[in-house]
Order: sequence, then structure tokens, then C-alpha cells
Amino acid sequence: DAASPSDRLAAVLAAAEYAGEDSMISEALLTRAINDPVSSVRAAAVTSLGQGVNQREVADELLGLLQQYDSPTVQLAIIDALLRYGDPELVQSLKDRARQQELHPALSDYVSESTARYSICARRYT
Repeated sequence: DAASPSDRLAAVLAAAEYAGEDSMISEALLTRAINDPVSSVRAAAVTSLGQGVNQREVADELLGLLQQYDSPTVQLAIIDALLRYGDPELVQSLKDRARQQELHPALSDYVSESTARYSICARRYT
């Protein structure tokens, strides 16, 4: 990639506003989340996607990225995006991965606490 990491980061942040409205922007952000060599740019792309995740395919791609990256920053962004998406199957998958220690060690407790709060909120609104 010819652009500097700071230029790529700026582009990701600028695209965040439109991620949920334009599938081409969502695809570009997902590509950046998968392929960028810099973890902070990958995390920003995931966070930008997470603000507008409204497609199951995007959520599934993000879930698949959890095992691909060791970076706790990227994993945290993915976890937050999936929790915001709120699909019960994906939430259960996060819980399972935390229990099986497939996440960065510092994030297992975060997933347990966050999914417990999610369960309380989901019961309250159903």
C-alpha cells in the first residue's frame, strides 16, 4: 500500500460515517480490516465497520478475524462490533471462544462481563 499508515487511518475514519449506508464502503473497510499491516489501522477499520454493521455477512467475517489476529486492540474492536450487532448466535460464539481461551487472555473476562450485560439487556427488551 503506497499510502502511509496515517493516511490509511484518516481514510478509515472518514469512511466510518458511511459504513452502514454504502456496501462498497463496508467492503473497503472490511478489506482494510483484513489486509492492513498496521494493527491500529485494522482496529480502526473494524470499529468503523462496527458502527454500522447491519449485514450478517460482515458480522461473520469479523468473527472469522478473531482467530486471525493476536492484537488485543483488533480483537477488542471486533468483539465490540459483534456485541453491538447483537445476534444471539454470534454472542454465544464469543462466549465460547472466551471460555476456550481462543482470545487474547485479557479479553476473556471482558467478553464474559459484556455478554452478561448483553443477556440482561436482551431479556429486558424482549
